Amino acid sequence: MKYIYPLLAFVFMSCSIDKTEKTEATPDSKTEKMNPILWELNITLNDSITLPVKMTSQPNGELNFTIHNAEEKISLKNIRRSGDSIYMEMPVFQTGFEGVLKDNEMYGELVKYDAENYRLPFYAHKVIGKEMELEAPCCSIERHYKTTFRPNQENKTEAIGEFKQDGNKVSGTFMTETGDYRYLSGTLEGNKLMLSAFDGNHLYVFKATVEDNGEMEGMFFSGKTRADRWIAQEDPSFELADPEELTYLKEGETELAFAFPTTSDEIIEYSKDNFKGKVVILQILGSWCPNCMDESRFLQDMYSKYHQNGLEIIGLAFERRNDKSKAYPAINKMTTDLNLTYPIVFAGSTRVSDREKALPQLNKIMSFPTSIYLDKDGEVVKIHTGFSGPGTSEYDTFVEETESLLKELLQE
Repeated sequence: MKYIYPLLAFVFMSCSIDKTEKTEATPDSKTEKMNPILWELNITLNDSITLPVKMTSQPNGELNFTIHNAEEKISLKNIRRSGDSIYMEMPVFQTGFEGVLKDNEMYGELVKYDAENYRLPFYAHKVIGKEMELEAPCCSIERHYKTTFRPNQENKTEAIGEFKQDGNKVSGTFMTETGDYRYLSGTLEGNKLMLSAFDGNHLYVFKATVEDNGEMEGMFFSGKTRADRWIAQEDPSFELADPEELTYLKEGETELAFAFPTTSDEIIEYSKDNFKGKVVILQILGSWCPNCMDESRFLQDMYSKYHQNGLEIIGLAFERRNDKSKAYPAINKMTTDLNLTYPIVFAGSTRVSDREKALPQLNKIMSFPTSIYLDKDGEVVKIHTGFSGPGTSEYDTFVEETESLLKELLQE
């Protein structure tokens, strides 16, 4: 099933481009021909907060745009233009840009199609000339931070903050018990830190004042409405809870079983007997979840390597709506854009009641993603809550340890 986004005010009768747009530089402008064109994209979250995004295009006359979050590069899809109107789609997630492109600027709205009336203004322009010089940074923040969001509140949460710094340029992330904040990038100008990221779902802005000793205090903004205070202190010994101890089988439960449909309405039934002799990973995910996207890429790599040796992976997708007409297209888009070849079933909505109904044997599903590893006898070997992706320092170790475990289970 193919998902068709509503284009609202934009009707694209053709994808033709004016001849003047086929050349981004004059014949004498060799440097511009060779180098990507830099755009400054700003997404307005609310009246006081704007999310800055680095975007590039290639000077080859094609309609192509790439969003940069630190080391991450996201190529926009299905770019269509009719006259001055332009539509650009984010991969994986149900998000698109609807706007106007005129010469060196673009403006319009960022739309989340899986949320009700979720539209944010955006403006982008080509960066011409050198970047502005910034005030020298106050200090180094390449440290291991204990970070607290909403300190002194009942719903406070803790995270590990880790950053890389090159002069004014800063990148990094925050790792929590349920996942990480993926690729953040920004600047430290004087004692003012600003980090941001946009990956199609996350709309993150972090601002903070940094003391000479590296301590931070600031605000975290996410999407239209979220605004939380946060603080961070260097603490090399601070660790999060063990991700393999947060989700577990209830007392008295010994095995898992379920039956859910794929998006083609084929029922996949998991039981110990049905998959006896196979090593199985049950992935709890959602098409709306960036951490799930990172884990899915890793699991697809494992599936490609070891499926022929007896590895099976089943993704259990919990979507924002318990409605096949909405959930199936979202799952199909994720599966297609990530080139997933292991089966994904629709397990229900993200509501707690649906999670408990889907897998009542577990104490809880507290994080998307969560992955359950089972041996050839259907015994649960481990349950891993959350995922620290490639934007974190823990990713390489996780990959090495998990692949080693799979090899061991497959050889038994």
